[in-house]
Amino acid sequence: MNKFIQELSIKQFRGINGLALKNLSAVNLFVGENNGGKTSVLEAICCLRSVDAYNLFQICRERKRDSASLRDIRYLFYGDTRSFEINASLADGSSCNYASSYSFHPATFSKEVFFQDEEETPLTPLWRDAVDAAGINGKELQVLDLEITRNAERRRLSAFDIDVSLGRVKKSAEDDLKIIYVHPSSHYRPLAKELSSILKSDSYSKLLIELLKLLDSKIERIETIPDELFGSNEVYIKREGEDPKPISVYGDGTKKLLNLAVAAAKAKDGYLLLDEIETSLHYGLIENSLLFLTKISEKFNVQLFITTHSKETIDCFYEAMKGKEDSLRIYTLRKEGEQSFVRGLNGTEAQEYERAGVEVRK
Repeated sequence: MNKFIQELSIKQFRGINGLALKNLSAVNLFVGENNGGKTSVLEAICCLRSVDAYNLFQICRERKRDSASLRDIRYLFYGDTRSFEINASLADGSSCNYASSYSFHPATFSKEVFFQDEEETPLTPLWRDAVDAAGINGKELQVLDLEITRNAERRRLSAFDIDVSLGRVKKSAEDDLKIIYVHPSSHYRPLAKELSSILKSDSYSKLLIELLKLLDSKIERIETIPDELFGSNEVYIKREGEDPKPISVYGDGTKKLLNLAVAAAKAKDGYLLLDEIETSLHYGLIENSLLFLTKISEKFNVQLFITTHSKETIDCFYEAMKGKEDSLRIYTLRKEGEQSFVRGLNGTEAQEYERAGVEVRK
């Protein structure tokens, strides 16, 4: 059954006071000026994954590209507001309604107890040392109360608002929707573990090699090889007439393509969100990469949500979607003061705008 998102409304999330997206399609491209809300739309969709508080912290980490603190949760909310709502209507007639709110109250901090998920959890020795070093034991601090509602399910998290890593916040439930988000710098992360399971599928392995051959026609195989010294696996690429070499010796373009391929496989029967897809890809590779992604979208029932700043990337989308223009939607986002505006066009309409001299990114 098709569970593609058809409509999405966002209220008071990140830099978006209010925004409604209608007629979402299989492939959705978001364009517009900086700070117009493109990445925020992708993050709003990520919220729909689960009612688990861990999900929100994961979104904060992606934006910072490293660890996040409890204080970062506040910046998921618009301005000085204390609640946000995200509602999606799905093609099968169902909906996903998500809301979150937060507040503060004062309490005396004790290193004996750390409040989390409505239960008292003892601090680890490492945290005890951090508390002693900060000199906050026995002092009155603010407690952050976070509440999340997804459809009929509700969760709460209560924790002292101290600027420490959120490593203690654990994922406690499986995601309800399979939503895979790819950050512009995600290709710098290790891929061996995820790639190992994907390579077990012969059909997907062939697609993967097909994609890599766009970059280098002599690539014939990709594999993961155990690293006995460090006890982990490393990704190796085999070229014709050469011994396999680790992916670390290849450029960012190869790593980016592999990252896109892995993400697409993980998103089967779900949603793939790609932020600034052109990052680290030469212009000559973008069109073929988009052809690969649209093929994956059709073959594995994946709905695509992609942001770009590049006019060349938009043109590549036109080429990749030839004959399927109605399956492409281009949304131009802009902000004027507190208000967000959106213009949605299908592929045919967008090209008509271009021929009339109208820049679709504005």
